[in-house]
Amino acid sequence: MSEAELLDYSLRFLLGGIIVLTATYLSQVDKPVLAGAAILFPGITLTSYFIIGYTQDLSAVRAAIPASLYAAAGYFILLPVMYLTSKYIGLLGALTVSLISWLIAVYLLVKVLPTEFV
Repeated sequence: MSEAELLDYSLRFLLGGIIVLTATYLSQVDKPVLAGAAILFPGITLTSYFIIGYTQDLSAVRAAIPASLYAAAGYFILLPVMYLTSKYIGLLGALTVSLISWLIAVYLLVKVLPTEFV
């Protein structure tokens, strides 16, 4: 494993853990809006762009950004599906259906994107 890969995995692990702990804590102290914001904190995204820029160059980061914008649209599907289905099929069912809906949305986006974004 290269030094850049080790740095990438370490930063993702650390940031992911901090985000999960923060969101869990905020939900326990009755701060659902802040917990929701913590869940969508762009730490992994920023870390990924940093590693891409560190191991390649800024042009590689700039090339990845448009595709990320399109992929983020999947969250506009995932979140409402999660909200609506959790009432009827419980947590694990809603998580599963939401993930499947996100995968379908991103797949469809990739199919309709111009090839320079995929």
